[in-house]
Amino acid sequence: MAEYVEALETLLDSAYEMVAAGDLDQAWVLLTRLESEYPDSPEVLALMGDIWMRDGDLDYALELYDRAVEIDDDWSDGYTARANCLAEMGQVEEAWADIERAIDLDPDNPEAHFVRGILLDIDRRFKKAEEEYRLAHELDPDGFAVPIRMSRREFDAVVTQAIKRLPKEFRDRMLGVQVFVSEMPDPSLTIQGVWQPLLLGLFDGPMTTEMTLMDAVPHPPPKIHLFQRNIERMCRTRQELLEEIEVTLQHEVGHYFGLDEDQLDRVNLS
Repeated sequence: MAEYVEALETLLDSAYEMVAAGDLDQAWVLLTRLESEYPDSPEVLALMGDIWMRDGDLDYALELYDRAVEIDDDWSDGYTARANCLAEMGQVEEAWADIERAIDLDPDNPEAHFVRGILLDIDRRFKKAEEEYRLAHELDPDGFAVPIRMSRREFDAVVTQAIKRLPKEFRDRMLGVQVFVSEMPDPSLTIQGVWQPLLLGLFDGPMTTEMTLMDAVPHPPPKIHLFQRNIERMCRTRQELLEEIEVTLQHEVGHYFGLDEDQLDRVNLS
């Protein structure tokens, strides 16, 4: 039995390293083999869910997390992973139930406290959120950083400079586009009717590719929304934050010009 567990842990460590390095295809190959060999391992299913979270398929990720929790309903990490997925999906009440269960099972689970901070951010209880982020960092300094913060005035100034650095051919065609900075996404801002509270940014309005068809039809001006606390949470250093603000802005500008994800990767907006 000890050899069985040791072999699984060694292979799981390899899969974790692959996921951390962004080698998701290789990690998936290994994990599907592990799922066959160790069908009762919630860790395998949870890591498979992490891969689909990164790939953007939240529904499938949730299925995998559900299966992990079914296998071991006393595993704090399983509830934490599922709570994080539910938060991404805007299912906040369900996420709260999972994260409180996770902390009940393991009060010293740093990831559970970090996800609790995220949920407090979504609820706009920002002071309490900071306490949870600090606690997660104290429990695991290498794994969880306290988010870097900027004042709103400083954040706005960075956004203004990022707009000025856009290529002239894009910048000249953005007249009338409004850029807003908010702490967190408002529930009224949805994508195809779905609220996603952990978005970094959102483009709202007609794209340039649609405007020739809509010129005669009155419509609100295009808007780009940037969500400060979500962007800050992604970053460990001030330099990372400066870069993430610019990348997020460029991403939403790309959507204004009708670029899909693959085209955004190919177009240089810096």
